[in-house]
Parts: sequence; structure tokens; C-alpha cells
Amino acid sequence: MGPIILAAVIGAIVGAFRRPLGAHLETPELGLVGLAFAGVGLQVLGSVLVLPVDGLLLGLSLAALAAFAFWNRHLVGMGVLAVGVSCNAVAVALHGAMPVRATALIDSGAVSTGDLATTDLGFGRRFERTSDLAPWLGDAIPVDLAHAAMSFGDLIALAGIATLAGELVRYARRGSRWPLGVGSRRRSSANRASTGSSSGSLMAASTLVNWSAAGTSWTR
Repeated sequence: MGPIILAAVIGAIVGAFRRPLGAHLETPELGLVGLAFAGVGLQVLGSVLVLPVDGLLLGLSLAALAAFAFWNRHLVGMGVLAVGVSCNAVAVALHGAMPVRATALIDSGAVSTGDLATTDLGFGRRFERTSDLAPWLGDAIPVDLAHAAMSFGDLIALAGIATLAGELVRYARRGSRWPLGVGSRRRSSANRASTGSSSGSLMAASTLVNWSAAGTSWTR
């Protein structure tokens, strides 16, 4: 969760100091929201209940979230997020679960060598095997800052989250002529409230999807 928040905050700060998007642009809308809810719901179900098909549930969840992000690629950053989630979905589809490299866990400081045998990898994950077709798609990258093993898909998704957060901040501030802290152009209070509310809804919905999509294959 920490890396998601950090990526969103960095993206939002960058967006705050960039010029706002034009006031003449329509507030973008999210489509196929049901896919997002389905993806999140499957992950909640798999995390709460101990099921023998958790790998399948994770794969279906990631597929739904990838489709949702791709459908909403008109939002800058969603396309990148779709690529990252798709990478994770492919990894799960190839291996029946998300493979986790033991050395990545140890090198990142997530667990010690002695605790490795008793480590609970979480929903839809298992340790990497020599028979895996594409182990490099799994959680094979140690990230010391997050004390986690991450996948290429995770890192791509984080970039999408940061980009999306920055663009949503720019949407929320549209009608202002200058970047934050430099100056602003006055606009009607009704337009300001309408734009802020719409952008706030987008931010909330996108944050939920980003947490589910990018956080699924992290192992701590």
C-alpha cells in the first residue's frame, strides 16, 4: 500500500505544479465501472475466504481490472496501468498463481532466510518453481524501499498511477490559468464546485482501482 500512496502523491504534486487542463474540456467519465467492482470484489473474496482456486480468482480479477483500465485509456495514465495489470494477469495465467522469487523477498528485507519456510505469501501467490515458463513476470524484483518483491507489471502500474494522479489533479484545477502557487484566473463558483466534484469522484474511483490492480502481486 505504501508504494501506491507514494506514487499517487508524487504524481499529484507534479500535476499541481503543471498548468491545469483547459476549462473548455469536458470532465472525462469512467466506463464499464462494473468490471472494476467485479475485480475488486474477487480479490476481497479471495482474501477473506481460503479457497483452492485463489489463483483463478486472482487471474479473473486482474483480467477484469485490465479491461477496465484499457476501456478508460482516454484518461492519461490508464493505458499504462492497463499494460502493467495485463503483465500480472499473464503471469498468473501462465503459472496458475503469481510466482514469488524467494531470493527477492530476502534481498528486499521482507523476510529473513529463517522465516522463509513459514512465510504466508498471501492471496493467489506461491513460490517460484524451476518449471515456471516465465518466472521473470512474477514477483522477482527486490525493492528495498518498499521491503517487497515486485513484478515488472507492478512497476509499470505504479508509473500509471503516478501519471493518472497528476492528470486528475490538473482536471480538478482546470479553469485556473497558472500552475499552483503562481496565480489563478477567477471562474464562477458553480463551475468550480461542479468541476471539483466530478474530478474528486474520478480520483476516488481511480484510487480504488489502482490499489486493487497494482497492489495485488506485491509480497511483503
